[in-house]
Order: sequence, then C-alpha cells, then structure tokens
Amino acid sequence: MNDSIKIIPLRIFFQELLAVLKSVIKILCLFFAAIIIFGLILWHLEPLFFWQAQYLAFITALTVGYGDFYPKSMIAQMISILLGFLGIILTGTFVAVVIRAIQRAYETMEKQNG
Repeated sequence: MNDSIKIIPLRIFFQELLAVLKSVIKILCLFFAAIIIFGLILWHLEPLFFWQAQYLAFITALTVGYGDFYPKSMIAQMISILLGFLGIILTGTFVAVVIRAIQRAYETMEKQNG
C-alpha cells in the first residue's frame, strides 16, 4: 500500500462538509426555490396536477427525466430546458461543496498529525 494515501476520518469530513454547506446554503435554497417556482409555472401551463408539475420540475432539474410526464407546449419545453441547465449548475455546486469539504478535511487532518 502506498504510504502517501491517507484515509480521512468520517467525523472530520462531515464537520468540514457542514462548514462548507453553511457558506453556500443560501445559494442552494435559491436553486430549490427556483425549481419550485418553475414547477408552479409548469402547473399553470400544462394540463398537470400540482404535484405532477412539481415532480416534472424536480425530475427535469435533477437531470433524471423518466419521461412519464413531459411538457407539450413550446413555452413549457423552454422552461424545461432552463430547468435542465439549473439542475446541471445545482449538481456542479453540490459536487464542488463535497470536494471542498474533502480538501478541508485533509488539511485539518494534516494539521492534527503535524
């Protein structure tokens, strides 16, 4: 086994993850609020029930896209495209948060070990 590879304790990782999340929680909340608002717009544009429109918005934003509900009007399709891009940004933000938490946990571990 390579001596340069070090395992970060989960306790340190989760402490750092919470610290990083605190710094971006407002941004993440804005993303989720935008998804809900787009779901409300889809609800008014498409023949969907409220929860179906929210489901469509979140499935589209999370880039899953099961296909059981899909937008039929052009404006709803454009909103779905925006939701897809919003989802890519949201996913990238979350990945960046996790990577930063790993970096900070490694730095913390290095300081503790000297």
